[in-house]
Amino acid sequence: MIKSLTAAVALLVATSAAAAPVAAPRTAKGPSAAPQKETVYCLTYEKTTGSRLEKSACKTKREWARERVDVDQLKA
Repeated sequence: MIKSLTAAVALLVATSAAAAPVAAPRTAKGPSAAPQKETVYCLTYEKTTGSRLEKSACKTKREWARERVDVDQLKA
């Protein structure tokens, strides 16, 4: 009985390993392949009436530009 249980477990492990997807090998590319990290700008909003908490949002310069916020002007 123990032998058949051990054989069943071994078969289960072998089939699950064989069914696992194989990852594609990674190829090393030049430094241009590395993603460029964009600077994140965090802005704090004014306090809402009746609240002691301030709201803040952190976004990239491009995301702030979509909302028509000029980050360079705010930094000056």
